[in-house]
Amino acid sequence: MSRPYALLCYYYKNMRLQTLVNKTVKDKNGRITITQSPNLPLATFFIFSVLGLAIRTGLGGRICKTLAFGSLFVWCWMEIFNGVNYFRRILGLVIMVLTIMGTILYLSRLT
Repeated sequence: MSRPYALLCYYYKNMRLQTLVNKTVKDKNGRITITQSPNLPLATFFIFSVLGLAIRTGLGGRICKTLAFGSLFVWCWMEIFNGVNYFRRILGLVIMVLTIMGTILYLSRLT
């Protein structure tokens, strides 16, 4: 293998790695975006989670838990399909899987 070809392969692989890293942590404007201010579904999740802890039993507690789950599910869905970078999309997917698994475990304890 000739030396220029090997250098070209190295630079191509390095360029692909940099592109993947950029797509993982940077938005379309080139700014690093890991955190952002909470949007409405995430704020709704926190509000109903706190209310669910305050109202543990009865219909009010179930409604708060259901609304908290629904708002977190919406947030995850928005992050998966509209996230600004791969990190946000993976974060949405991981939280969605953990939320669904936690709900399944919670429901299995009730029966």
